[in-house]
Amino acid sequence: MTGIDDYVEKGFPIECRGRDEDGNKVFSPAIKVIINVYKRPGSDIISTDVSECKYNCGGHGQYCSASELKQIPCAYAVDLPLDLPLPKLG
Repeated sequence: MTGIDDYVEKGFPIECRGRDEDGNKVFSPAIKVIINVYKRPGSDIISTDVSECKYNCGGHGQYCSASELKQIPCAYAVDLPLDLPLPKLG
């Protein structure tokens, strides 16, 4: 078991099909990519990195340029917990 002050990293091989602005798969066949999942020392955030993908773009690697039309968010480039808008109560 690792502690909050440990650095943890693990790579996972996947096959990605990319997507366009409508969510449709773009690549056939899929491209092989390694997703690196990591946690920095003292942080409660888990992050992923797909910077080895040739279609990965954006200042933080958060976009996929597979559709060539515009930058689509990469489904594999995320930080957890997700920064989602909270519903208004009451």
